[in-house]
Amino acid sequence: FQAEDGIRDSVASRGLGDVYKRQIVDRPKKRLKKKENPAFRILKGIWANKKRNGLNLVDTYAYKKYSSTEVGLNNIDQNFLRKIFRKDYDSLISIIKQDKRNKRFYIPIYLSEIIKKVYGDNRLNKRLELTEAEKEKGIQQDGFVFDRISNVFAEINIYDNNIELLNKTFVSPLSSDGFGSYDYVLQDSIVSDSKTRYRIYFFPKREADLVFEGSFIVTEDFFAVNEISMKVNSNINLNLIRNLYIEKSFIIENDSVFLPETNVYEADFTILTKSEKNKGLYVKRTEKFESYDFKPVSYTHLRAHETLRYLVCRLL
Repeated sequence: FQAEDGIRDSVASRGLGDVYKRQIVDRPKKRLKKKENPAFRILKGIWANKKRNGLNLVDTYAYKKYSSTEVGLNNIDQNFLRKIFRKDYDSLISIIKQDKRNKRFYIPIYLSEIIKKVYGDNRLNKRLELTEAEKEKGIQQDGFVFDRISNVFAEINIYDNNIELLNKTFVSPLSSDGFGSYDYVLQDSIVSDSKTRYRIYFFPKREADLVFEGSFIVTEDFFAVNEISMKVNSNINLNLIRNLYIEKSFIIENDSVFLPETNVYEADFTILTKSEKNKGLYVKRTEKFESYDFKPVSYTHLRAHETLRYLVCRLL
């Protein structure tokens, strides 16, 4: 089985950060002063026009949310597979996903998909999630591993100067102090619907810093980030998390408001050590948001008509 995946390239392997790997921009050889860097004008506009999540600005809201979680063993070699499958090896090897770059394999062990209708009332600081459909295959979703997954895939706001992740404080690539931690490269511009969008790449200035590496696309008129993809430096000690990738995209409502559109999180949990050669647990979480509605919603009415069968999340 394989999780539904609508925004990534279709690839044979289940490596981390498929979108990130499409980047062809190298770290700048010459470090420019902040005001000499062409990216500075764009980042300055982002700092002066920081966007707010539209869900926090209305009295009530509703939207539909699709989420999937895919878990599998990665970095599996042929010798390991022969020991597991024995006489069934020849018949199964053709359907197991292989990373052709290093001749290693990925074995899916769990898949969960769920569709929810989410209702919220900011006046009461309450939210209700009702499950419309769900599907689950593989091992049971409990225990230490899945508790760790929930902690890793916490919601983050890229417009904050600092991002709290895994009990550590990372400097956001959109931080107003970002030039102290990142090198930025303004790579190209795209004109679409009479709007100019820029792609900016960011790299750590120092390998040991708690920062990210990746790129984002920003619309010049609003200085709004349309999408961002980034990874955590694998040399940073993240308690046996070998690699971590994050991708987010947004619906730009106007010059000051955005709405979440997609979130993709990928992590590689190591079983023993952080060596790239050792076996690990690959985890991918995908979230998609649609059908936003900001008409008045009676939270009391929802509570009166809820049923235990469909109630997923009560008062948060």
